[in-house]
Amino acid sequence: EELAFIDRMEEPVVFWNNALLADRVDRRSVRSMKAPLHQAVIELPGFRNKGEWSIRYAERLEKARSMLARCDSVATTIDSLISLSPRNLYRLNLYSNVNRLARFAPEALLALEAFDTARTTAAEEEALSRIGQLQEDFSRLRKELEDVYSETRILEKPADYILDQDHHHHLANQTITFDWQFTAELFFLEKLRNTYSFK
Repeated sequence: EELAFIDRMEEPVVFWNNALLADRVDRRSVRSMKAPLHQAVIELPGFRNKGEWSIRYAERLEKARSMLARCDSVATTIDSLISLSPRNLYRLNLYSNVNRLARFAPEALLALEAFDTARTTAAEEEALSRIGQLQEDFSRLRKELEDVYSETRILEKPADYILDQDHHHHLANQTITFDWQFTAELFFLEKLRNTYSFK
């Protein structure tokens, strides 16, 4: 039973799905919005009114801490299984990468909280540095996940592929690339770049 990590992954993955999006917005609807950066992505803390953002999102931040702890527990189990198993490494590597991706949103939220609650210039600069690092972290996580997924799947459609023309918004058929999997993160990171200047 202690090795049944998949059930323990469910809640962090569900949280990751919409954690970087505004209230009552889900990942499926983001690409169909006219102004997704403003309509879909979570509000970001500003340089004034310090602490208000953290109060507004206190419940989400508490959930983020809980999800990080759960992801750590899952990672320990997966690492143990990888060290013991000479077979089935594809599936374990896949779950390991999904678990690491599920950590991204909680880590991003906590980085924003650190900025919002910074009381000194040095603390604010350190928090902004961490926020700036999120783009690189995400790029690495995405590449690692795509490397594993691409062992059994084709991730990019041909350039002349015609996406669905009907009213359905199936995530996997909204982009030619694997971007559909990362819609929330890509818009979130764009909003970060537009809001903060990084050194």
